[in-house]
Amino acid sequence: MGLLMGAIPKDRLGNLVRLVRARRDGVMDPKLTAILDDIELRAMVELAKLGQYP
Repeated sequence: MGLLMGAIPKDRLGNLVRLVRARRDGVMDPKLTAILDDIELRAMVELAKLGQYP
């Protein structure tokens, strides 16, 4: 929810990106993969807004 509202601390954003990347390899469902891609992209955009890039 915090990601969608733009109110998530940058350390949690970085953790979210790392978690999504680590778990993606085990996912076989293309729809779930697309959702993970969207989450990763959104988290990276928010990190870029904060001047950070994982």
